Amino acid sequence: MQHNTDPYAVQSVDRALMLLTLVSDRGELGVHDAARALNVAASTTHRLLSTMAFRGYVIQGEDRLYRPGPRIFGPRVEERIPQLIRIVRPFLQDLNATVQETVHLLILSGQEVKLLDGFESHHNLRVTLRTGTSVPAHAAAAGKAVLAEMDPRTVVALYAEGVSPSAGRRPWSVAAILAALGEVRQRQYGLNEEEVEPGVGALGASISLPERDLYAGLSIAAPTVRFNRSIAEKHGQALLRTCELVRAELRSAWDNGPLS
Repeated sequence: MQHNTDPYAVQSVDRALMLLTLVSDRGELGVHDAARALNVAASTTHRLLSTMAFRGYVIQGEDRLYRPGPRIFGPRVEERIPQLIRIVRPFLQDLNATVQETVHLLILSGQEVKLLDGFESHHNLRVTLRTGTSVPAHAAAAGKAVLAEMDPRTVVALYAEGVSPSAGRRPWSVAAILAALGEVRQRQYGLNEEEVEPGVGALGASISLPERDLYAGLSIAAPTVRFNRSIAEKHGQALLRTCELVRAELRSAWDNGPLS
């Protein structure tokens, strides 16, 4: 990597930004490769990458490689969002037909989940589509499911600067989030009981592929008059089956070369 001389550059910040660029461009980066690219000691890049991981800008996998973290969209994911929507849409439509409630595809962006696509229930009393909006990940059902699949240290890093407020009745702290994620891991899906919007309940599950910088999920939302834990358990099985099929389809598509 070429270094442009800037008399006002703060060396550590400059190196951290170069590392962030390398991780985003390459998709994954090891400490020694980073050290060679920056022409510095491996101990220096290790400290920088560890700090970036603590803040959620990169995430370290079991293979010790660093990849784009939940605080940023990896460029590969941004480019693939249109095809992500195209691949998931038929599964989302089938899920909508099965459960007869509003369904959404969401993607993690910082402390929020963005709603990318969805199908609305045909009931007269229904949850309307929220496509294009964002809600706090820790309060949303699918957001909880996505966070639950992450290393708890990454979740703590994501909320290192505090927890953004949500419109629901439940007060949130990092400790409360971690406790809620433990419950999600036991159930395999997340629940939102009027935690984002009064009168609305939801359940959500993850379709994340961390090795592809993808942190996303599917959700089912319904008015609370039709939503209780028994109904959620019934719909949860359909949701988990759909997410399993979606992950398999995404892995196949993303492993077969660049998406367009």
